[in-house]
Amino acid sequence: MPLSNLQPLMFEETLGYVGQFFPQDKEKSSAQIVIEIVPDEEDESWKTGFYLIEKGPLHFENSLRKLCKAASNSI
Repeated sequence: MPLSNLQPLMFEETLGYVGQFFPQDKEKSSAQIVIEIVPDEEDESWKTGFYLIEKGPLHFENSLRKLCKAASNSI
């Protein structure tokens, strides 16, 4: 899903930039979502690479479903 579609969810989240490579399993929590920003999506707010969102997958999916429903899109 393009970052432009996810941005309304990002202002509520605790994000951490982890670099150009997919994070290894040594991260501190399993309750995280990983998103990748590709070069075409990079701007002054978002660097190319990977970010961790401190939210469990089910909670994030709930937020995503609400966003898609409000925008009349499907996941």
